[in-house]
Amino acid sequence: MASSNKDATAVHDLISLIQAQGPNTVYPTDDAILSLLHARFRFDIPYTRIGSTSLIVVNPLKSLANTNDASAADYEEKTYRDLTDVQHNLQPHLYDLASRVYLVMRRTGQSQSVIFRGITGSGKSHSARLLTNQLLRLSSHSKKDARIADQIKSFITVLESFGNAKTFHNPSASRYHRYFELQFSEKGRIHGAKALCYGLDKSRLIRLSQEERSFHVFYQFIAGAMPEERDLYQLEDPS
Repeated sequence: MASSNKDATAVHDLISLIQAQGPNTVYPTDDAILSLLHARFRFDIPYTRIGSTSLIVVNPLKSLANTNDASAADYEEKTYRDLTDVQHNLQPHLYDLASRVYLVMRRTGQSQSVIFRGITGSGKSHSARLLTNQLLRLSSHSKKDARIADQIKSFITVLESFGNAKTFHNPSASRYHRYFELQFSEKGRIHGAKALCYGLDKSRLIRLSQEERSFHVFYQFIAGAMPEERDLYQLEDPS
């Protein structure tokens, strides 16, 4: 098990904490797992694997250098385009998970699913956006593909305007559930997307707790309204 913070940065997968002692298998305690995740979090490493298909994300509550375009391109090159047997020893990342999902889809021709689970404020929406953006990067190879990818990103922004709101714990919390599907051609190029939204928190339209707001779209509408539109719709600044 990780014996120091420095060791924790080298432990990429919780499976590695499982030890064999003779005929017995020793599993890590809850405290050992939490200690490892906390140590990695302190080093700005919020991602930890559980096997090859699951990823734990501890919301860093800030922007990290490893989520920029340069990092996305680096993971694309080393986890998708590099077909050699070289071990790059990259830290677990949503960009790496995106490559795994995309490669399995390309190789098997079968649809893949990614489920985001967590309490409010755990970073599900941000994680979903990072994963989606990387999938779009991997599947865009022409100007047409890039145009479709940009439209999908804009589509997600519109959805979040109508379904996200400021809460006491999160400045842009999702107040609805969403099934989101990316569609690809037989060659793996992005072809389109569709969304099924459900479970909208309609009570937010008429009742708000202190320091919370209704859906973003209303404040965006007020902020962008022209003077004549304000008069026509009798708009006032939000209190």
